[in-house]
Amino acid sequence: RRDVIRNSGKRPFAIHRALPRLTFSCGDYELYCQRSRWGHENQGEWLPLHAGSIELSSKWGRSTEGSTPYCCLRPRDGARGVVVHVVPRGNWMIRVAARSTANKLPYAVVEAGLSDEDLRIELKAGEEFILPEILLQALPAGDPRLAAPHLHDFLNNRLPAPRLPAPVVYNNWLDRLDDI
Repeated sequence: RRDVIRNSGKRPFAIHRALPRLTFSCGDYELYCQRSRWGHENQGEWLPLHAGSIELSSKWGRSTEGSTPYCCLRPRDGARGVVVHVVPRGNWMIRVAARSTANKLPYAVVEAGLSDEDLRIELKAGEEFILPEILLQALPAGDPRLAAPHLHDFLNNRLPAPRLPAPVVYNNWLDRLDDI
């Protein structure tokens, strides 16, 4: 999903929130998300989505500090599901909420994209703003490990192969931080 906001008017306006929303039928859901911090990246866990909401996000332009821009939603039976990826363009967020009406099982609402925390983007007349791309994919057998190869194939087919070998980069932060 690729969304663009265009100001087709004659006056400027400000964007404070622009999150695409997906709504799923009533059910008993669980959410797979990953905690991510230095030296402990991509630590995933399934969480019940039975009330309220779960929010994943980034700050300070650090795309995987705290959590990763990715989650899986599936019914508790685990037989199927959906994967949501945000391709970051600045700070991002994924919010998954359980919403109930009339004493029924909750339905799941997923909002994903550009973080709305402290967001203010001014668009002059005729200007446009490209929102972060959202990738949605099936969750085969409800297992994130089975979805990863499909994502890799998609991205490898979409992105051109580099013509030159990648440069060698020395990263002194790898395992000793600033103790060289």
